[in-house]
Amino acid sequence: MTLDLIGKRYSKLPSEVLKSGSSIDVQIANIGIRYEAYLTKKAQNNGEEPVPELTESQMLEMVERVKNKDVKTTNK
Repeated sequence: MTLDLIGKRYSKLPSEVLKSGSSIDVQIANIGIRYEAYLTKKAQNNGEEPVPELTESQMLEMVERVKNKDVKTTNK
């Protein structure tokens, strides 16, 4: 699926992507698709920022992981 995505985005055959592509191409294509989806949601929401599709508990879990990572970094 990613080969198809990159191929369509850059007008390349899947064989060309396999031959000359790299992981950075995959990352850039995925970021581009997510950004396009964000802009679409923003446009559908009359220019307002889209509401995250995460639950409150998922967001709190993410914050805790970042806090724990910062603690491990400062203790070294």
